[in-house]
Amino acid sequence: MKRIIALIFILSLAITNSFANDVKEEIQEGVNFYLSFDGSLEADRSTGEGKAKNSASLKNQKFIEGISAKALVAKDKRIVIVFKRKDIIDFEEAGSISMWIKPIKWLHPKDMPVMKKTSFRKVLCQNFFLTTYSKNGYFGFERLTSPHLDHSAMILLYFANLKGIKANCRSYIDWGLKESRWHNIVLTWSPMTFKMYFDGKFKAETTIQRALKNNELNKNFTIECPAGTAIDEFIIYNKALSKEQIAKFYKTLAKDTK
Repeated sequence: MKRIIALIFILSLAITNSFANDVKEEIQEGVNFYLSFDGSLEADRSTGEGKAKNSASLKNQKFIEGISAKALVAKDKRIVIVFKRKDIIDFEEAGSISMWIKPIKWLHPKDMPVMKKTSFRKVLCQNFFLTTYSKNGYFGFERLTSPHLDHSAMILLYFANLKGIKANCRSYIDWGLKESRWHNIVLTWSPMTFKMYFDGKFKAETTIQRALKNNELNKNFTIECPAGTAIDEFIIYNKALSKEQIAKFYKTLAKDTK
């Protein structure tokens, strides 16, 4: 009987590992850009320029244990990494962005410092992804927190100065700051409907009033690692991931992470 139980256990483990490997292969399908942060700020895979434009100025980068191998960590100051957008992100077609974020030293809203010359506490914006500033407009997604919020923070997808587009959307998020664990954020577009997911679950969506044009946006895009934060596994897809894929990818990669 013990042998039968052991055989069943080994068989179930093999099936589980096979499933995980299949999912990890699926995660790599349709990838235009993949940055693992495994000790470097250069892309592991890219259909365009995969070298960070400002990597030479980012000295003494620190890495910690991540989702897979290493992850980039910013201790006291945020880290801003800039890449050329050409041949990597096409906002006139469907696409997705996925990244993993770990709060290490984040302030709770009630602990936010008071602004100078006022009795109000600061509103903190922590960008994670941004189409670099352009006079024609830009957009990105960020963590926004304030002591005036009922929840610890929100994820905000914002469109700034883009003519004819007013379609910001947000979702309140419990980041579990005391746990300091990894979280997954996914943004998809198809191309006029944008959806946000957090830890494998759909959170919010918005539809822009007109299609974005690649030539109205800056030629660069920015990945940001806020102070007191670690980031890992940044991926850009040339397709809009389904909610089923996002949930499956999260379940596979989040396993055994803390």
